[in-house]
Amino acid sequence: MDAAKIDICNVPFNVQCKAVEAKIDYHQLTEEISEEIAKLVPERGEYPIVIFHKKDKKTNVIMTLDEFEKFMRMHVVPSETRIINPKNK
Repeated sequence: MDAAKIDICNVPFNVQCKAVEAKIDYHQLTEEISEEIAKLVPERGEYPIVIFHKKDKKTNVIMTLDEFEKFMRMHVVPSETRIINPKNK
């Protein structure tokens, strides 16, 4: 799964772990992960992409709004419920 940029397996998420102090372009990284998943493990495309970034002694969890909506649909919100999305006000 490492070639697909997935660091934690057997969970309903596509998790990439980073432990660097440098600034990360999360949008670019999410796109790269999405492309690799589509090529190498397309069956995992339904799972949200989540980035864990350990920096300055704390860990941030990052996902795009679209990935967050995937997460909500899978685990929290019934499919008939409208999720407010700033893009679609």
